[in-house]
Amino acid sequence: MHEIQPADCAACGAFAYSGSTVGRRASRVAYTHSDCSSSLSSLSAGSIGSRGRARRRAWPAAWGGRWRPGVAFLAAATGTGVVGAHGVFQALYQNQFADGLQAAALVGALQLGSFIALRPLVAWTAVRCGRQAVLAAGALLASGGMLAAGFAAPLWQLCMAQGVLVGAGACACETAGFSTDPLARDLAQWAVAGGGIGGAALALTAAALAQWLGSAALALRWLALVVCIGQLAALVLLGRRPAGRVAAASGKPAGGVRPLITTSVIWARDGPRQWQAPGVLGAAGGVLHSLGAPLPLLYLPSYAALRLPSAARPLASAVPLVLLCLAAAAGAPLARALLVRHSLRPALLLGATRAALSLALWCLWLPADRSWAATCTFALFYGLMLGAAGYAQCQDADRPAPPAAVVLPVAGAVAMAGAAAAAWLVATPDRSPPFMPLIAFAAAVMLVAAAATTAGVAWQARSLSRRGTRATVKSVT
Repeated sequence: MHEIQPADCAACGAFAYSGSTVGRRASRVAYTHSDCSSSLSSLSAGSIGSRGRARRRAWPAAWGGRWRPGVAFLAAATGTGVVGAHGVFQALYQNQFADGLQAAALVGALQLGSFIALRPLVAWTAVRCGRQAVLAAGALLASGGMLAAGFAAPLWQLCMAQGVLVGAGACACETAGFSTDPLARDLAQWAVAGGGIGGAALALTAAALAQWLGSAALALRWLALVVCIGQLAALVLLGRRPAGRVAAASGKPAGGVRPLITTSVIWARDGPRQWQAPGVLGAAGGVLHSLGAPLPLLYLPSYAALRLPSAARPLASAVPLVLLCLAAAAGAPLARALLVRHSLRPALLLGATRAALSLALWCLWLPADRSWAATCTFALFYGLMLGAAGYAQCQDADRPAPPAAVVLPVAGAVAMAGAAAAAWLVATPDRSPPFMPLIAFAAAVMLVAAAATTAGVAWQARSLSRRGTRATVKSVT
């Protein structure tokens, strides 16, 4: 007998599961379309000698199965990458409005808050209407919002277009293309790499267009075309077949492997256990992570433009952000190697990377005043730890936790308020404001997030140890 791994339906491209594929090469066998329609429960595996023929029959029939890594990569590149590259525009807007950085921060805060808070609603819509429809709507919102922002003049129009619309569109693309995929945990490395490489490419493109065209509005119009092309490519790779919709609807494929966000995760997952101390502490760590971790992405180009020598041009000020995003793409393989080869728990790695992010803010960015070498070193280390934390967070999805319909809107609201309020920490009439209060605030938040995550893991281990002791005593008596 051989262990059956994710299988591909030759008729519709849906998947069934038995066991996890993290760290192992999946062996796929075909099953019939009638079996697929009955809750993906029964597999008709051929003999060992016919597995190659079954694989050849199954894979060409499903675009969404064969090109799943490409869909996750492009969806994250045009979803997470758009939000990660917004710091370039924030550095440009600080010279456009009278209130400077404080007014420019409102756009990025609304975009970040919309990207996080709308995920439960987008995931519920993807389950009901299909991932392809949500991905198409996200492409329309993100590219249309960028195009509208290119013609916006007042601040409130820019906040609605580039803030709310682009954030909602990026959320729809990332959630429909990756988070609701039944193989999301196995595709996490592709998604983290896509977010990092996409953020670096979009930041570099936006800075180059702004410097060449001399206007952030013109750069936004051309960048809308780039984002639209990437999202349409993800839509084409996802295909017209309902791959991912059949398995995502129930949230419980055969074998226990499921998407990161399902209907059971959105509303209720483990009953009363989800509000116990380990789950609440883990959720608190995630909320604080959404508050502190994105601040360098938003403010690093502004810091470079205001504090570093010879960085007044958009292309030069975007260099630290580009390095950070590229390092984040390299953080996923590092985290995968630690989890698979050294058998680390994802929650422990998540707490360690959050502590490392706080350490990087304290020890690398805070002393890096007017130094290109120190700033770039911080960007590389912070990006590496940020990518590792993102991959570990994708794998740490089995612990009891409060429903996503409660946690993610709270996280979005906290991230939006924190990103907007952080600009007032550097509010001075001087042209070169001190960034020390903002860096110290982000470092303190990430340290508390690491402490909450570690405390949740320790509490859960203690509870499991007590249960094991009680079960042993009962069996002996």
